[in-house]
Amino acid sequence: MTNPMHADALVALATEIRVLGAMVDDLPAPSAGPPAIAEDLTVIALQARNALSAVLRLQELVPQGASAELDTLLHRLNNFFTGIASLATLCRDDVRGAPALSAKLVEVEQQSRRAADCVRVLARARP
Repeated sequence: MTNPMHADALVALATEIRVLGAMVDDLPAPSAGPPAIAEDLTVIALQARNALSAVLRLQELVPQGASAELDTLLHRLNNFFTGIASLATLCRDDVRGAPALSAKLVEVEQQSRRAADCVRVLARARP
């Protein structure tokens, strides 16, 4: 990785993914949350875990430069974050009577959008 912008973009993305993972961990377990959003909470947690597990492969691929595998991984990460943001928004609509949970869902939605922004920065930083 000769370009410091690549390193900075990678570190920023990895950080945003870890922060998102911690926020998702702070959501109620599907069995403990409102029944209307149990399935969505399960998917949000799965997508966050998928993003976390992709960080290691991302750290291997970015220094190697542009490749089809890196493009695919960045696309997949973007899908994870889009899914998380969308589901968090839908869940908020179903938990209007639970302001604390609603606030956490807003944070998850915003954090997933920040992580998606970092994916775009990393994609543009590549040669």
